[in-house]
Amino acid sequence: MSDNSLSQNIPSTPRQFSVSFLFDEIMTVADLALRYAPNLHEYSVQLCVSPNRHRWWMEEQNIHSWFDFESTDSFTAEVTVSLHLLLLMQRQHSSGDVISLHVNTQSKEFTFTSGTSTTTTYVPQELKSFDGNFDTAWSIRVETEDFVKLGHSLGCVPVELPEDRNDLSIPLPFLNFSFDGQMLSASRDWSRLGGPRISMFVPATGAFRGNFSSFAWVLLREMYFSDWSETDEITISFSLEEPQTALITGNSWGLKASLGFEYILEHRAQVVGQLQCEDIEVVADARIAFDPVVRLTHNGHTVEATIVLEDSGTAQFVRLSCLVMSDSPWNLELADEMNSWNNLWANAKLVREGTNLSVISEIPLSSLDAIADAVRNIVEKTKKVYDVVGVFI
Repeated sequence: MSDNSLSQNIPSTPRQFSVSFLFDEIMTVADLALRYAPNLHEYSVQLCVSPNRHRWWMEEQNIHSWFDFESTDSFTAEVTVSLHLLLLMQRQHSSGDVISLHVNTQSKEFTFTSGTSTTTTYVPQELKSFDGNFDTAWSIRVETEDFVKLGHSLGCVPVELPEDRNDLSIPLPFLNFSFDGQMLSASRDWSRLGGPRISMFVPATGAFRGNFSSFAWVLLREMYFSDWSETDEITISFSLEEPQTALITGNSWGLKASLGFEYILEHRAQVVGQLQCEDIEVVADARIAFDPVVRLTHNGHTVEATIVLEDSGTAQFVRLSCLVMSDSPWNLELADEMNSWNNLWANAKLVREGTNLSVISEIPLSSLDAIADAVRNIVEKTKKVYDVVGVFI
């Protein structure tokens, strides 16, 4: 079983070195890169050389993947390799060949010899960071054959899509998973585009219990091809340190998938865009489509704008919440005060959430042009309530 750690920190790369490949490795990696490449002329992969192993990194959309091959090299290095170079080596060699590639990291020249000919090409070096430990907290194990079936069945498109998919007002359906300890279910809901909801269930084992979802296209494709190295079992792992990530591994490959939710991708950017005003500071969050809570500050107060998912599976409004005070006692005076404020307000409510006293307001997603004013309004109300209620609490 290959080391599934995503932390492959190469300590140093020589200024010049030669690395050896079997032809079958180059042929396989070139085919993989063609699968991942959104643009054939600009796509590159990253090679991490370590003693006795080559690890090739590729990425597309929300997926970072790696593929391992045994090697005879005894040094460490990390370089960017263009798809163009891979195809050159693939076309100029044949089965059984051992390919020696000489790399000059200063001039960025890559040179290999085939028969009596020598080829040199320039490859820009834009190394990306694929480092990062993944401390598994829970996992799911599923037979590879069943995992491939999930990818094949849910990759089908049961609706007619426009030629320009960018014209869609909503994203293509996410892939939704659920695991109860015995069965792994996966579904895709096409109802917003006039199609059916497709679900499939396969047996699985593991300690994880719950739901997760992800942007579907690349993940489904890789699920379909996940038996490429004849792995008997696939492991899906989760980490407390990276809750927005799932790690899916076979015996010599793996992928790191960014998790998310369709309703958040559909609405979060619009919510953030409406809130980015001069007097409202929005806290940036790089976890695209993962967190339904947009955090912001106004006049020294923290406000949370939560995109609320309803039982119907759709989101219709954003709930704004601003803390008046934490650990507030519960007594008759406070209850009377809350009733007085709530009878006075039309578009906000003073509520007690646990032991926290907060002002909340709900804005329909169809009226997001008013959300910035609503934030200013509940911050103003929060100050007024604190000045009054704080006196007798």
